[in-house]
Amino acid sequence: MAALALSLATGVCTAQPVTPAASPDPRMVWDLTRLFPTDTAWDSERQALIAEIPKLRERRGTLGRDGAALRATLDQLSAASLRLTRL
Repeated sequence: MAALALSLATGVCTAQPVTPAASPDPRMVWDLTRLFPTDTAWDSERQALIAEIPKLRERRGTLGRDGAALRATLDQLSAASLRLTRL
């Protein structure tokens, strides 16, 4: 959770358009539009993930309450991790 918060809050995941000096070889360019069709879509997901951080903090101290709380927290952390990896 700390890594998620740190990477999002410090701007590690900031969209910066890259202007190549020359035309890149098309065979070497990844088409990321299947993940995020536009820079705006990417930034929207980044903002949504940042908004999830307080919800993760609310889980602090609840893991030992019961199995359902543990599972809900692990599911929430896993989902956030997958979204971060996609970003």
